[in-house]
Amino acid sequence: MQHFKLIVEMGNDGIMVFDKRHTIEFANNMASEITGYSNEALVGMDFTLLLDEKGTRLLNDMKPQVERVKNFKVCSEIKIITASKDYKETEVCIASDEEEGSIKTYAFIRDISHRKKIEYELRRTSQFFKNLLEGSVNGIIIADMKGKIILFNEMAGKILGYKPEEMLGQHVTAFYPSHEAQEIMRKLRSDNYGGKGKLTATPYLLLNKSGEQIPINISAFLVYEEGKEVASVGVFTDLREKIRMEQKLQKTQLQLIQSEKMASLGKLAAGVAHEINNPLGGILIYANLIREEMKPESPLREDVDKIITETTRCKQIVKGLLEFAHQTEEKLESTNINRGIEQCLSLLQNQSLFHNIKIIKALDPSLPLVKGNPGQLNQVFTNIIVNAAEAMEGGGALTIKTEVVREERKVRIEFHDTGCGIPEEILPNIFDPFFTTKEVGKGTGLGLSVSYGIIVEGHKGNIAAKSKKGEGTTFVIELPIPNSGGLER
Repeated sequence: MQHFKLIVEMGNDGIMVFDKRHTIEFANNMASEITGYSNEALVGMDFTLLLDEKGTRLLNDMKPQVERVKNFKVCSEIKIITASKDYKETEVCIASDEEEGSIKTYAFIRDISHRKKIEYELRRTSQFFKNLLEGSVNGIIIADMKGKIILFNEMAGKILGYKPEEMLGQHVTAFYPSHEAQEIMRKLRSDNYGGKGKLTATPYLLLNKSGEQIPINISAFLVYEEGKEVASVGVFTDLREKIRMEQKLQKTQLQLIQSEKMASLGKLAAGVAHEINNPLGGILIYANLIREEMKPESPLREDVDKIITETTRCKQIVKGLLEFAHQTEEKLESTNINRGIEQCLSLLQNQSLFHNIKIIKALDPSLPLVKGNPGQLNQVFTNIIVNAAEAMEGGGALTIKTEVVREERKVRIEFHDTGCGIPEEILPNIFDPFFTTKEVGKGTGLGLSVSYGIIVEGHKGNIAAKSKKGEGTTFVIELPIPNSGGLER
C-alpha cells in the first residue's frame, strides 16, 4: 500500500477522488500544487467549485461515459479555478470504479498551461509569418529539395495565374521554360552569386498558367538544418509593369525628339517659303504685265499663261508650307480635317513618288470640326500618305475617305492603298518605336509610333491598321467630336 501511495505522490498528475456528489475524498500533493489549495482544504470540497460553467458541463458530459464502461477513461481540456481565483489550463481525465457499493470518480489533472502558452506563441508566430507571406508584394515559392512546392503565396498566384492550393505538391520546374530551375540551384550552391546558399536579384522568365513568358526579377536562398539543405525559397517580382513604363518613357522621349525635329523643320520651311514667296510674287506681277501688253494673237501669249499658271501653283505650295509651319504649336483648336488633307495632298501629289498614283478623294463636305492641332494632324496624314505611296512602289490607287459616325460622335478618316500590304504576323507591331519594314537607312521606325502618340494621347482618338499581304492596307483614324461643337461643319 505504501508503494501505491508513493507512486501517487511522485507522479506529474494531480489526482483527486470524489463521490457521486462531487465531494473530494482524496487529493495528492500535485493536485494541491496545481489548484493552490492545501490537501486539507481540498478534502471535503465540492470538485465543481474548481470548475467554471463550461468545465462543469464537460464534467457532467464525461461522467456517464465512464460510469457505463468499466476501465474506461475520458479526457478533456478544462480550465481550473485556483485558490487565487486565476484560471489554469489543464487536461482532466476521469475514470470510475465501484467501491463497497459506491461509485467513485478518479480525476487525473495535468497542468498544460505552459504547453498552451507555447502553442499560442507558435500559432501567433505562424500567423504572423503567414500574414507576412500572404501580404507580400513579391511572389514567394518554397520547395523541398525534391522540388515539390510546400508554400505558394497569393502574389505568386496572381503573377502566374494559379490558385495557391492547386500548386501545393506540384514540381517547381513547371514554371520554367527550360532548365532555369537547375541553373538557379547551381548558382545557389556556388560562392559567385551572392555567397553560398544565396542568389542576388537576377532577371529570369517564368511561365504562367496559359504558357505566357513573364519577365521577373528573382532572389533565392537555401534553408539549412544542421548543415543539410532542406528547402529552397524563391522571392520574385513581376517586371511587366516596369518594362511597360520604361517603354512608355522611351516612346515619349522619342516623340519629344521627333516633335523638336518637326518644329525645327517647320521653322526652316517657313524661312525658305518666305524667301521664295517674294521672287515668285515679282515673277507673277511681271508676267501679268507682259500678258497685258501682248496682242491676243501673239504666239507667246500661251507661254506667258503657262508661266502665270505654274507661278500661281508654286505660290499655293509655298502657302501650304507656311500654313504647315505655322500650325506646329501644341494647342488644340477647331480644325477642318478635309482642309488639312487637301493641304497635305497639295504638297505631295506633284512629287515624283506620286506621278503614277491615282488619288481618289471621298471627303464628306458636311464633316464637323474637331478639336485638334492642325500641324500635328497634318504630320500624321503626311506620314500615312507617303507610306502608302512607297508601299505601292510608284503605281496604284490611294483612296482617302472622311465621314461622320454620328452614333459615336466621331470623325473617321480612312486611307486605303493598293500596295503590297503588311504581313499578319508583324501588323500588331507597326506602332512600336523603331519598328520598320524598310531597308536599313530608309526608315527610322518612328513615323507610326509618333502618329500613334499624336492621335491616341494628344487627341484622345484612335488609330488602327487593317491589312493582308498582297491586298493593300487601310489605316483608320477616329477623332472625337467636341460636345460643345455639335455636328455642324
